[in-house]
Amino acid sequence: MNSTSLSKVFLESQEKLRSSLQGFRLPKDYAELQQVVYNHIEELLVSDNEFRNSLNSSDAELLSYALKMALSFQKLTLSESIDFMNLSLKTTMEGEDNSYEKDSDFIQNAVTLLPTVICAFISPWLAMVAGLGTVGVKKVYTREGKKHSVNVKEVKTDISKDITDNEIQTIVSGIGSVCKEVDEIINKIQRDRKDLLAQIGSKIEDCVLEKKYPQIVTSLQYLFMEDMKSETKNQHIQNMIFSLQGYGYEVITFSESNSAYFTKKMNPNVSELTMYLPAIIREVEGTKVIAAQGIVYIPKN
Repeated sequence: MNSTSLSKVFLESQEKLRSSLQGFRLPKDYAELQQVVYNHIEELLVSDNEFRNSLNSSDAELLSYALKMALSFQKLTLSESIDFMNLSLKTTMEGEDNSYEKDSDFIQNAVTLLPTVICAFISPWLAMVAGLGTVGVKKVYTREGKKHSVNVKEVKTDISKDITDNEIQTIVSGIGSVCKEVDEIINKIQRDRKDLLAQIGSKIEDCVLEKKYPQIVTSLQYLFMEDMKSETKNQHIQNMIFSLQGYGYEVITFSESNSAYFTKKMNPNVSELTMYLPAIIREVEGTKVIAAQGIVYIPKN
């Protein structure tokens, strides 16, 4: 996991979130609670913080696109289509003459409202249970079959309850799970990129001139040596050397400072160190490596 992970940033902000959630009454304050949770998640993922600054530009851009889609979807919550204030009120009917209650049978045709409201924002980690409410029409009959009219009135009672520590912990744990999932996604992206770069680097290394066409490189060594011996330089060979330099290659003549690029072979026909073939080297990430080793003849004695 990253040394600076989203989980680490969230851990440092947990107490701030817990404090923000205190005092809410559910289900009446559900919409406000949801906005607090949304704002906290947005601050974690979108705002400039330690986690965002630890990402490279590619990871940050990828995360931004994913979050824009996710956060846009999460704004389409149940709070926009459901009146949570009304759901928090339990409606009962009370008669002015309670004697009718004792001697009467009540026939109630009721429509039951939603017993459970699932929070769409961080589903499935957070679920809120709204109070069960009924709306109905009551008719009163006596046992003798005579119908009597009774004046009734609606009594609305707020059944909302203060949010509990357990419910707050459920929310905190849910956001913590989201943070861990984001960390795992980012880590996987970074691992996959590292593996891909390693594979590409390996393939590129196998595609260099000296590995694909070693005979051509050896032939170039002979051409360059003949041109060095010639009093009149061949312009085509000079152009070839210039072109190779554009691809990071360099033709090296022997000296004590660059003897590591040459192999020494004993030759009884020379009386002193004599270069037989120049070396060809190339630069890889600031380091010079041998593409074709040069040859130097040394005297037998």
